[in-house]
Amino acid sequence: MNDDLLGAADPSGAGGNHNPPILDVLERASTRLDNRFQNDPQTKASIQLSLSNAYFGLSDYAKAELYRRKAIELLTATLGAGDTTTLAADYQLAAVLMAQSKFDAATPLLDKADHLVGQRLNETSPLAFQAHWARASFYKLKNDAGRALIEYEAADKIRQAIDSGNAVSLFKTRDGMSWCYTRLERSADAERVLRDLMSPEYTPERAGPLFWAQARLDYAASLMSLGRVDDAERIEVVALTEMRRSLGNDHIWVGVAANELGELYSRQARWNLAADRYREAYEVLRKRTGDNGQGTMIAAGNLGIVEYRTHQLLEAARVLTQVHDSFAKLFGATSPQAQSMAFYLAEVFTQQGDVNKASQLAMTLDAVSLAAAEPRNDWAWRIQALKGEILTGERRFTEAVNLLEPAVDAMEKENLPSWDIESYKQALQHAQTKITD
Repeated sequence: MNDDLLGAADPSGAGGNHNPPILDVLERASTRLDNRFQNDPQTKASIQLSLSNAYFGLSDYAKAELYRRKAIELLTATLGAGDTTTLAADYQLAAVLMAQSKFDAATPLLDKADHLVGQRLNETSPLAFQAHWARASFYKLKNDAGRALIEYEAADKIRQAIDSGNAVSLFKTRDGMSWCYTRLERSADAERVLRDLMSPEYTPERAGPLFWAQARLDYAASLMSLGRVDDAERIEVVALTEMRRSLGNDHIWVGVAANELGELYSRQARWNLAADRYREAYEVLRKRTGDNGQGTMIAAGNLGIVEYRTHQLLEAARVLTQVHDSFAKLFGATSPQAQSMAFYLAEVFTQQGDVNKASQLAMTLDAVSLAAAEPRNDWAWRIQALKGEILTGERRFTEAVNLLEPAVDAMEKENLPSWDIESYKQALQHAQTKITD
């Protein structure tokens, strides 16, 4: 029952597949469990963890959280809070909380678990692997690529020592490392660390369809950073197709994959296709994580950016303001998520002529944080150009030219697309004309 029956409900594991009737199996199992194993709490906790894992794989995070909490209560009472099994369950609960953007609850839980693990964190063991993996996931969701990479690399070192043949663990750690490398502007390393995993020998059944597809999304991101856009699009379409087939159309990772493909289309100015994928992402993620889920807000923000790009400024301002304020409240105004929304919102305000609001936002922008949210190496010039554009609106034309000329020149040398640079060129020409007049 524990492994064969309940484990089969988890489509994210090796050999998993989307099978809607399994929800009925889980419901029956959970209903019957309450009054069973009264004299064997460890077995009951083990089944509760399996139920939780299955619900987690099906992206029903509320039920996953419920059963992990129940299991931890039993394990703590019977084995103690510092037992390896209890601590492993703590890290699993933290993963569920993070998936729901419940960072206020996840942070103290991770801190408590790390404290109880103590020196065991330095061991080469499954518990140490899980501890590093959980902390890496925490930093990844916070868009802190530097600290996440340290934890992913530590987890990968343990994996090689204790479980080198496990394809699922291999994909999990290497995919995380690639994600970090891309955001740290190490695109070649991001591509290299995943290249071998694109081999046909690693099938969705062997690696698990979720991790197989996730790795392709991040491999595509590395290819995008290297300018291989056509290859990236092909791989992202394959990943999204596999997720829909194996996980179901409304699985949370279908939403994530749709959002990634939308970002690729945005980089190509294929705005209608981008909007379609962002809407798909928004609907799936909203269903799975709620209005305030991080993924939901990212998809909504991306739709706001498309509206800005297609000159729907009133709607863009409304959406981007809402998403920016939510991210600032959740992660802080200097977080990569809030910074990304602040940049595009400042662009919208500039286009609307509200240079006071635009200036306030522009003064807070940081190129490193922006690169963590949207990997590209031209953020410093884009921030400088935005500030010059704002100065033009403030009629401070000489100062505007001093910022815009070098920024526009640098972006033209990098062959940035017209939609990224055109408004800055127009602002520069306007400022130069005014100085001449």
